[in-house]
Amino acid sequence: MAREDKTRAVDRAYAETRLSAARAFLQQADNSLQLVDGSLRNATVVSSAVLAGIAASDAACALTLGMVSAGAHDQAVMLLARVSGSKRAVGDLSKLLALKTAAQYTGKSMADRQAVDAITRAQRLIAFADSQRRR
Repeated sequence: MAREDKTRAVDRAYAETRLSAARAFLQQADNSLQLVDGSLRNATVVSSAVLAGIAASDAACALTLGMVSAGAHDQAVMLLARVSGSKRAVGDLSKLLALKTAAQYTGKSMADRQAVDAITRAQRLIAFADSQRRR
């Protein structure tokens, strides 16, 4: 049985709220990178960056398509792919989502490079969402 893509209609106010959330999660990722000590520091960085990326993707979709995914994360990636000029953003979201389980549920430590890369990808997704506001 094929899985149905679930979406829900949203407005510009929702998009702005999700973009604000993306920035807050990114700030939390930066704070964790600078202030958290111990073996789980990078997992907290990546986790916050993943949430920033998801929120930014929601904002971009809301601004351009008037809808967001209400299903699995792979559906959110497919919806983002419908936004014009989103090729890099789709890659960034896919990479962040690939780290989500390891960062949030396994309790394993993550490398410094993964933490920095996750922040960079979240920053690019936020910039992409911002660019959709000006269209």
